[in-house]
Amino acid sequence: MEETLGATAATIHGTLSKPDGKTARQETLLSQLNSFLSADYVSDWAYYGFWFVFWLFMPYVVLGGIVIMALYDAVTCKGNRKPVGPVLITGCDSGFGKGLALALSELGWNVYATCMTTDGVQYLAKNGKVTALRMDVTKEEDVRAVMAKVDAAHPKEGLYALVNNAGVDRFGTTDWCDVEHYRWHMEINFFGHVRMVKEALPLLKRAARHNDYHSSRILNITSFSGLLPGFFMKSAYGASKHAAESWSNSLRMELRHFGIQVCQVNPVWHRTEIAHSQRDHLVRIYESLSGDLQADYGKEYFLKLADAAYSGRQRHTWEPENVVKALVSAVTAERHRPQRVVGMDATFYMVPVMMLPRRIINMIYDRWALAAAIPAGALSKGAPTQV
Repeated sequence: MEETLGATAATIHGTLSKPDGKTARQETLLSQLNSFLSADYVSDWAYYGFWFVFWLFMPYVVLGGIVIMALYDAVTCKGNRKPVGPVLITGCDSGFGKGLALALSELGWNVYATCMTTDGVQYLAKNGKVTALRMDVTKEEDVRAVMAKVDAAHPKEGLYALVNNAGVDRFGTTDWCDVEHYRWHMEINFFGHVRMVKEALPLLKRAARHNDYHSSRILNITSFSGLLPGFFMKSAYGASKHAAESWSNSLRMELRHFGIQVCQVNPVWHRTEIAHSQRDHLVRIYESLSGDLQADYGKEYFLKLADAAYSGRQRHTWEPENVVKALVSAVTAERHRPQRVVGMDATFYMVPVMMLPRRIINMIYDRWALAAAIPAGALSKGAPTQV
């Protein structure tokens, strides 16, 4: 067996293409150009020159692209699918997951909704035509048990759609939070998604083969934080969502040949249970810190941030029904869209801002973060000079 594997590896290695002389020369020239552009001063001038030319011509490219995409959407719009198979949704105790489960069940879809709590399961069982199940996305045995139930109930048609909605969000700076805080976010917001997809793939492939004209789908709710370069007080949440966003892009390319479509849904702040406890959470963090850390930041700083965490979520959030509508469309629409950004501020402010050079983006967000509050032990009370 080992000899066969060794021979196979040698055969593959021998068939791998090797660069010819022309390709090698091209690589050398490109390497020399890269070294030149990386030199001091040259890199700065190249950077400014590139962005000058970019913004000189980009408006025409963007305008043409918008016209083409609008025409494409108008021509290819095909309406919504009728129920073609079961849909499995995680994180249905509250918020988007619960709303989506109820909305799809009203449309006649066969919905499996997983919840962390018994209360969540009981509510869905009483208020909708939903199969509600207890499941923790961080526990392998829970995930396998749920998939086994879906598999047993649908041995031929498999699973039409998996909606990875389960997620957590807690504010806090790196200085305040321990490693477990980061691990907790990653375990649920990223590894939970991966775990669900790994277990669901055989059922999703089966559904794609069973429905000749309907590809199966994976929806990953990665939040707009998965697109932002980073956000004040949300390093753990942002890191987990960036991981999920990047992985989702890879997953889309890996599964397209199996008839499985992958969609990222990126909502900004909407009114859900995940947003209600941020103020109390920050107060608990402050009370658990050492005396030295409390002195570094000061109680006034914490109170301002706690108030901002609460009032900001009250003033600058949208109705969750808008996200539920986007999710229903992502599950049922005939024409698949690989990404859906939900929220007026994201669509008309944040997305355009992210087209700016990164240094300008950093300057905008750095100054916003400084304006939020200043720690008692800050070395500088003014705006940062590095951009």
